[in-house]
Amino acid sequence: GSLLLALKLNLGIEGIAIAFSVGSIINFVLLYVLMNKKVQSDILDWLNVFKMVIIGDIMGSIVFMIKTMIPFEGTTIMQFGLLAFYTITGMAIYFSLAYFLGLKEVKMIWRK
Repeated sequence: GSLLLALKLNLGIEGIAIAFSVGSIINFVLLYVLMNKKVQSDILDWLNVFKMVIIGDIMGSIVFMIKTMIPFEGTTIMQFGLLAFYTITGMAIYFSLAYFLGLKEVKMIWRK
């Protein structure tokens, strides 16, 4: 699938990313359906899933704005530093918002 999107449809690296995302979604749906049949109860708290999606969107938007203000350019060492900065900033934003919105998974991590 990835090679088809990347080479035949001329989507390049974006095609590989799209194929990976679609494959992950299909994998999630199949696992969710099979687990629901086996467990006989709802295995996901959909409110928490919705919160995670919103938090991820906010985090991605903020990191994107930071990336436009501080462009990813310079020497290789500078790019590694910027990549580390973007990553740490994104993690801090995600975990802070998740904690304040009361995601139990994050509270379990911080409790240890």
